[in-house]
Amino acid sequence: MRNEELIEQAKRLVEAINKTADDNLPETIAEIVKSHSAGAAIAGFCSAWIPGIGAIIASLIGAVFIWSMYSRIGAEIDLPISKNIIKTLLFGGVINFSGYVIGIIVVIILSFIPGLNFFTATVIMAVISYALTLTSGYMYLKIMTRLFNKDQF
Repeated sequence: MRNEELIEQAKRLVEAINKTADDNLPETIAEIVKSHSAGAAIAGFCSAWIPGIGAIIASLIGAVFIWSMYSRIGAEIDLPISKNIIKTLLFGGVINFSGYVIGIIVVIILSFIPGLNFFTATVIMAVISYALTLTSGYMYLKIMTRLFNKDQF
């Protein structure tokens, strides 16, 4: 697959993810999740420009976007993190860990694609960051609302 085709597929993936968020989340939550995902995508894109430490910096910045997204989602559904810190940390941590494992696997797979140029790799990294953050927001919202609706834990 050529680099241009990969970039086009990445664009289609983001469009599909956005549509899924719009179709399955309340409008305000969808906007929160998409805006934080965009920030994480920018961090993912920029990470490739700083060899070695860039991935660490992007991961830290991505974590800030994800945790601030959790806080905004909690405020929107009247479930502030400060009142539910144990559940938020537990389930947020599980979701984030899962996302990072998936991200690492995808990056390893990308490294085996012959002819993948630097710009295409950075675009793909940005899309991965976007998708993982958006998915984390969706999963967090679903898990937390189910837990608190059932008054479990």
